[in-house]
Amino acid sequence: MTIAKVKTKASIIIAAPDSGAPDTQKSGAPLGGKFIFSCTDPVSGTKLSTSELAYNLHVLWINEEVVRAIPFLADKIEIWH
Repeated sequence: MTIAKVKTKASIIIAAPDSGAPDTQKSGAPLGGKFIFSCTDPVSGTKLSTSELAYNLHVLWINEEVVRAIPFLADKIEIWH
């Protein structure tokens, strides 16, 4: 997955599991698990999140879920595989 800036700001935290950062977990091969996207609505201040998404979910379904759960991002994001 590639994350690229498209006319907006984002805070993305990527931490190694042994860094002591919260919500990290070590994985061994083969990788598995789930993840979520969360974003705060700039108008209402409400935190919106997707449901848990499988690590191997196709990028089209990831985009669909992000737009459904966080509608203000609909024309503001691009998700690439």
